[in-house]
Formats: sequence, structure tokens, C-alpha cells
Amino acid sequence: MLTNTQKVINGVSSQTIVTIVLGIVEIVSFSIMSRLLSQKDFGYYVAIVAVATIFQSLADNGVKRNEIRDITLWAESENDNYDVLKVLKHV
Repeated sequence: MLTNTQKVINGVSSQTIVTIVLGIVEIVSFSIMSRLLSQKDFGYYVAIVAVATIFQSLADNGVKRNEIRDITLWAESENDNYDVLKVLKHV
């Protein structure tokens, strides 16, 4: 059984790896698209990606995550043997 410290380290390390891989994929895709598109079309592409990135950031750090955290904390305080699936049904 993993301790809480080990769980945190595993979670952080996996998130770091995913972030690095996504960054590399983004750089490669920008390089390919810059070769395939005209300057004007590439400008549109960059603008769309920027807007999509902003909305993705809002979605990742938005209300849904806070709701899950609050409900989970509430369930933990009410009962030590709570079921995660039952908790997530309320989200």
C-alpha cells in the first residue's frame, strides 16, 4: 500500500510527463502547420489555438474540479468508508 507521500509523488510525476509530452506535440504540430499553411491561414490557426487553450485552462481549473473536491471532503468528513462512485454521482 502506498503512503500519501508516494501517491503525491506518483501523481505529480505523471502530470509532469504528460505536460512535457503535450508541449512537444504542440511544438511539432505548430512546425508542421507553419509549413502547410499560408501566413494568413497560419495566423488564423494560431488565434484559434490560443482561444482553445484559454478555454481548456478554464475547464481544467474551473468549477467542476472545485465541486468534486468539496463533495469529496464532505463525504470524508461524514463517513470514513465513503464510496467515490456514489460521491461523483452528485456532481
